[in-house]
Amino acid sequence: MSVTKKDIQARFGGKVEQVGSKQLFVVTYPTYKLLVSYRTVVGYRSQGSWLLTTAKYSTTTSKQLTQFSHGKTIGWIEQEHLEELVRAAQCN
Repeated sequence: MSVTKKDIQARFGGKVEQVGSKQLFVVTYPTYKLLVSYRTVVGYRSQGSWLLTTAKYSTTTSKQLTQFSHGKTIGWIEQEHLEELVRAAQCN
């Protein structure tokens, strides 16, 4: 299943930047950023470190997260809490 920048832009809005992998994107809003693998939010950054999901999706997504986190300060968060952060940020 191929996903393009245009697909991510239509679904999430914000400024979309493709990251290395063809299916990994950073979506930038004025006060936070989302890391999206295919069409799933797998990371969040408001200030400071990235918070990445602890959920296991696919081998490809796991590799994307490993490569993305290399050299960065990150934290880990359960997917349900990640989704709560995203909902709260979108309401503000």
